[in-house]
Amino acid sequence: MAVKIIGNAAYSGCLAGIMDGRWSTGNTVTSFASQCAIALAFKTQFLAANAALAVPMTDADNTEIGFLVYGCAASAMQGRGQNAVTPGVAPVATDYAIPANAAANLAKEAIANLT
Repeated sequence: MAVKIIGNAAYSGCLAGIMDGRWSTGNTVTSFASQCAIALAFKTQFLAANAALAVPMTDADNTEIGFLVYGCAASAMQGRGQNAVTPGVAPVATDYAIPANAAANLAKEAIANLT
């Protein structure tokens, strides 16, 4: 099951959602390490939620699936804090179970409406 586009869109959308809230004021590459770690954890959880669907989404489902997943991931993370559940501990996928699962289910429901 190919999910490279789906996974990358979940990662990118998560970053967009985090940065929508201006959670970082840094301007160097290292300023964004925590956001990238969160996005990776979100992507992992999104892919797990997708795999758990009765019929998981795949990259081949629709040529526009990346845009859909990106939008669902961004909207799920907008307005949320960027911190891991356990302060001082690197984020893990389950820290983002609620928004990632919501984004996966939203994308699955919406994919039939893509043309």
